[in-house]
Amino acid sequence: MVIKEKIKLNNTTKYSVPKKFVILTSPRSGSTFFRLFLNNHPQVRCHGEVFLYKYGAIDGFPHFCYRHFHTKLIFKLFSNKISLKLHISKFLFPLVNNFLNIFYDKGFHPPLVDVITFNKYDTMKNKKNIKVIGFKLMYGQFKSFPILKNYFSDPSFYVIHLIRSNSLEKYLSRIRMKRSNIAHTNREIFYDKVKISINNMLKMISEDEKEINNMRKMLALKEKYIEIFYEDVVSDIRNTLLKIENFLELDHFNVKMPTIKKIAQRKVSDEIDNYNEVIAALNNKK
Repeated sequence: MVIKEKIKLNNTTKYSVPKKFVILTSPRSGSTFFRLFLNNHPQVRCHGEVFLYKYGAIDGFPHFCYRHFHTKLIFKLFSNKISLKLHISKFLFPLVNNFLNIFYDKGFHPPLVDVITFNKYDTMKNKKNIKVIGFKLMYGQFKSFPILKNYFSDPSFYVIHLIRSNSLEKYLSRIRMKRSNIAHTNREIFYDKVKISINNMLKMISEDEKEINNMRKMLALKEKYIEIFYEDVVSDIRNTLLKIENFLELDHFNVKMPTIKKIAQRKVSDEIDNYNEVIAALNNKK
């Protein structure tokens, strides 16, 4: 539940509205671990990828659209790449606005856990003093719903840009997920060594860097914007938490760590068959 703090002003009772935020990021950047960690904060309600097309949880935009036949039809017709290229995805805009108005309202508090989704790692429910409400948004989802730019330009909207700076580990994480079909786990999984395609790796890294820089340019003038690096989350979670609490103006708490773990925890050199070739290619790229 979200309880808005009562404020008395000129004999009139008003309510303070929870702050709105988003975690903007790209796949395999540690965003699920980061989101779950934030969601363990007593004053934070942080949902998953609510704009993911195949998102099955009841707090998501697809589920919101599927409640009625006509909205389900609009969602299916206009939430695809063809509609985006033809500039007809604008027909989704009223639905997105309605969804977010409800999403950020104090009366919208569905379960954060749905057994048919990977949200099974959520641990805290029934919070009574939520000060910020947010969700996770991938770059691709941001592009699929152009109306979200209006929210990003809102001065009161907070953006946490989560970046994984180690491009090799990010690429390797994508390979692991593709091979195992496992995106998240609470136990370590061991893999055989993999031979990396140099061309594919360099192409992905180049595309990632371009996307990150494009997002930085778009948000360059935004006041309520912060960059958080995955590597800092892993190596110094407490100071990272303090930075987030200061940014979102939260009280300080000792926040419980989520049970989710890195899928593989061996050294990168122990996982890549052509490790020396990969490092040489990365050094030449610089």
